[in-house]
Amino acid sequence: MNKKAAIGMTLLQEIPRILLTIFVTLSIVFLISSFSKTEVKTFSVETNLMIQRIVFSEAISYYDQDINRIYPGIIDVEKFQAADFDARLSKSIFYSERNSWIGAKLYLQPMDYGFRNIERYYNEDYYKLKEPLLGFKGIGGVDRNTQELFVLAIDQFGTKHPSKLTIDVIMSRS
Repeated sequence: MNKKAAIGMTLLQEIPRILLTIFVTLSIVFLISSFSKTEVKTFSVETNLMIQRIVFSEAISYYDQDINRIYPGIIDVEKFQAADFDARLSKSIFYSERNSWIGAKLYLQPMDYGFRNIERYYNEDYYKLKEPLLGFKGIGGVDRNTQELFVLAIDQFGTKHPSKLTIDVIMSRS
């Protein structure tokens, strides 16, 4: 066999190897692109964090001064009804001087009629401004995360009332 024939035969033998290399490369690119995400959705994490920050804040939870401890599952009704509730909660849960992307409605409902239902807000102006946008899709709308928590509520006499705390958080889509 001459040299030209040997080179032609070698090239014919390399064609399957080249096709296999192309197939493997395209398969790897396809697998990597199918498992990688370019959009990160953090809405549920951010709103759940907000709910936990509210529940664990000193602004609504019962605080025992003797042992310097906050009880997260026990709501102090006096603090919840106080006139400076929004200011205390904003101090406890600080996002920025002008919070324009998250708000919450807190609804405390006793199960034994020990006191009246109480509705309070965190960032009330934002909440009432953005609540009508809940049905809209896309940028500019808002999303909602609502959680119901069963808590104990302590009134001014120290009586514990089983209650339900509903926290409704809305946050802008951006």
